[in-house]
Amino acid sequence: MSQIKQSDLDILGYRPTINFVEPAVVSDVLIKVAGPTFEEKQQEWKDLERLSEAVRILAEAFQAKVDKKVAGFKVGLDPKADVHVMDSLRRRFPSANPGEITYEQYRECREAMRDHADQAGRGVAPDLSKIKDIRSGSDVGDLFDSNSPAALAGLANRPDLQDIGRIVEPIDTEEFQNKMLCMLMNMLWKKFIKGILDKTIPPPLNKLIPEELC
Repeated sequence: MSQIKQSDLDILGYRPTINFVEPAVVSDVLIKVAGPTFEEKQQEWKDLERLSEAVRILAEAFQAKVDKKVAGFKVGLDPKADVHVMDSLRRRFPSANPGEITYEQYRECREAMRDHADQAGRGVAPDLSKIKDIRSGSDVGDLFDSNSPAALAGLANRPDLQDIGRIVEPIDTEEFQNKMLCMLMNMLWKKFIKGILDKTIPPPLNKLIPEELC
């Protein structure tokens, strides 16, 4: 086994002397970055406007091709599996066949939802005059009145009950059930009762028989 020399011990026990010198403080230098000029930004907006117009024309042309290709297309509905869809069709298109969905009906509903969503989106935009009233304090009491009927009933702060931003209107279940019962009564009246009365009641009294009950 080799012996450790004194020079090796000096290396192992070496402790360097570090004299830290704090760097001089350099003041912040503002670097100016040249931004686009007004004319350049104006040209960018014009280019974007031309691009959006081209996209709009292309979309309309493509939509015309789609309408021509799928005109008359229908989707059949099952009375048991698709009863909720058929009920919706009866509400939206009362004079149409509820057992099928046509492309024209689909497009009409899609466009109606798009227009309604656009209108709701514009309604979400802040009303500057309303903001001004709130800042002035003139309308704060009405907005945060904890003694109002809606606040006392726990309905003041429910977002799902606010008209703003609502895309699909909620269904009045009671009104809907009444309409369905009325449709059922009219169907039974026309199919089973009215025909018998027309044959048993002689004219001109049979003209007094109503076409529908409700």
